Amino acid sequence: MLQRNRTLTGCGTCRSRHVKCDESRPVCQKCQHQGLTCLGYERQLMWAKDGLQDSPQDPDRVFRRPLFSVEDQERMTRMTVDSLGRQSATAALTKLDGEHGRAESRWEHDSFRGPFGVLKLPPSVASPSGHDASQPDPAESSQADWDFLWPPLDSAPTIAEDDHLFDGLYNIAEDVEDVPRADLSLDIDPIPNNLEVLLPDALGIISDGFLSQQTSLPMSLIPNPSLALSRSKYIPSQAPELLRYFKENIISLSFPLKNCQKCPWQAIHLPTAMSTYAELSIHQTASHTRLSLFYSLLAASCLHMFSRNPNAVDLNMSSKGFTQIAKQHLEVALNEEVLGSRRAKYKELLMAVLSMVMLSIFHGENSNAQAFLVDAEYLIRIRGLPKPHKSLKVRSLHHVYTYIRIMAESTCGCALLDICPDRPSSSLLAIESSPLSLRSFRVARDSLDEEIDLTLEKSDEVGHNDIHLEVMGQWKDTLYPDIYGVPESLMTLLSQTIRIANERELLHRNTTVDMNILQDLEKRASLLEQYVLSWVPPSRPQPSLIRHTAIENSEDSDHNTSQLLMRAMHQALILFYYRRIPNISALILQDTVRKCLDFLQRSDNARAESVPNDTAILWPGFVAACEALDPDLQRGLLDWLVSTGHRTSLSSFSAAAKTAQMVWEARDKAKDYTLSWFDVMKHERCPIIAT
Repeated sequence: MLQRNRTLTGCGTCRSRHVKCDESRPVCQKCQHQGLTCLGYERQLMWAKDGLQDSPQDPDRVFRRPLFSVEDQERMTRMTVDSLGRQSATAALTKLDGEHGRAESRWEHDSFRGPFGVLKLPPSVASPSGHDASQPDPAESSQADWDFLWPPLDSAPTIAEDDHLFDGLYNIAEDVEDVPRADLSLDIDPIPNNLEVLLPDALGIISDGFLSQQTSLPMSLIPNPSLALSRSKYIPSQAPELLRYFKENIISLSFPLKNCQKCPWQAIHLPTAMSTYAELSIHQTASHTRLSLFYSLLAASCLHMFSRNPNAVDLNMSSKGFTQIAKQHLEVALNEEVLGSRRAKYKELLMAVLSMVMLSIFHGENSNAQAFLVDAEYLIRIRGLPKPHKSLKVRSLHHVYTYIRIMAESTCGCALLDICPDRPSSSLLAIESSPLSLRSFRVARDSLDEEIDLTLEKSDEVGHNDIHLEVMGQWKDTLYPDIYGVPESLMTLLSQTIRIANERELLHRNTTVDMNILQDLEKRASLLEQYVLSWVPPSRPQPSLIRHTAIENSEDSDHNTSQLLMRAMHQALILFYYRRIPNISALILQDTVRKCLDFLQRSDNARAESVPNDTAILWPGFVAACEALDPDLQRGLLDWLVSTGHRTSLSSFSAAAKTAQMVWEARDKAKDYTLSWFDVMKHERCPIIAT
């Protein structure tokens, strides 16, 4: 192949046209043949502010301009100063100098202190003495090695205190430079010194070699989130056993999806975690999103093992430690999504966020779960909804988000908070102005006086974009029956009930009431009541004639179980409606409570005869338990919560049982049978998320 010679000495015209110049003097012949004006060979570069007053303006002269604007330079200066924190530059350099001495034999990557860093290069020659440099005392250097891994485990910031990970995300397409980079820098505190308590050697989760060789993760010292966080080269020694345990015993972080083929934790999370383990074993590196999925799976396995053996406190601490690592990697991945040029795979990133939601619920950190749900909503609206084609995996992730979000809003909704977000806009694709308001669970603007009709059919566009089930109607491509065994119509009625209940709550808080809004709200609530009371389970589609008899019998059993679960959910929805909207006495609701308990018990019996350890949904049992007044009903629902909690190994069931007992005690003490868990647990931002 003929090579072309390149030169930087051509005339200005040829260089601007990107053609080869013959460099003839005083003007090139190529320009003469083309009839062009040759700009010659003089220097055409000058600084933008050099000699502009003395020399005339030359349109052909090329000016060299600064790469960054004055605002960008000031922002980077502030970012550099802020990265130091409270320490001085001298102190940062001193610490860096001292750490570098220990790092010669232990650290594998660069180390940073604010804007200062030390480049770690492998030694080119052996030590003259013929032996390795002196090794530091492990007791002295263990804190330096793990100084950046975990924040204090007792820190659980609420939504209001969190610096939202997606601040400014909706402006990123217009002007990336307008995003305040310094505000998004990571700030991760060191963990306590007693690392053996967090990850005990007796458990074998992390070996001594792992503790001594773990790569440092100086995230709090990175001045710009776009800088790559150091990846962990070493993995827990028991990772294969924990991966195998998850596959054989857990399968899904959402228990209702345990036997569902469309479960994202089976289709995305587990394969990605196993692939990440292979990447770490061979290449010793992986993306932050995949590392978050990997460590969240290890955390789930440890937590599940702890639920089966409560005396093994070390398992619980190990689960919290892995959860913190997964959370930190997810924070970096989300920051890279906002500021960096690299974009993670959408399915993996959303899967990582939803996994952190479930882990937060399992650890009782419901406010953190709400914050991650906010991040998930932004991610879906920014990257998921604009997709022209949504695959089955993407749709299943969106359905899982919607289910968890609606369940969270039903027990931790804005009516529980002092300040409720504004009404959402009419467009389902709109991104609200504030990152903390999002699309609130209220009736959309200009929709209070509209008729609601559950029989209408949604278009595909509305069905895909209605991630909060704001629009009444039915969608033929919904996945709720396949994933949760619950029809979308029930979930839509629950979403509409939450919205009207929140509107009534806010009306009661206001000193002045708009009578027109009140009348429209009462009319809408009355129509919704008719739909809630008259709802019936959808008819089962006719089976194919070529199906095998055994398959038909299995499907008949599953259908019977799902029908009983639907009816239990329906009775719980009736209880929820009358508690949150008219707020009637629980004495009137006891027959509905009895029906709900009966359907739950019959569903368990049918499940035990077909598939043991099958799905279970907490929400109907929790709502019915809170409304129970009769001692037999209270005892029956309490037994159901406790036994199902033992069967599923989920702490949420025991938390629901404790909350219901607190409601019973408060009602007996006040003799007020209209009290709900909202009234009893008002001191907590989010008492429970009943998924």
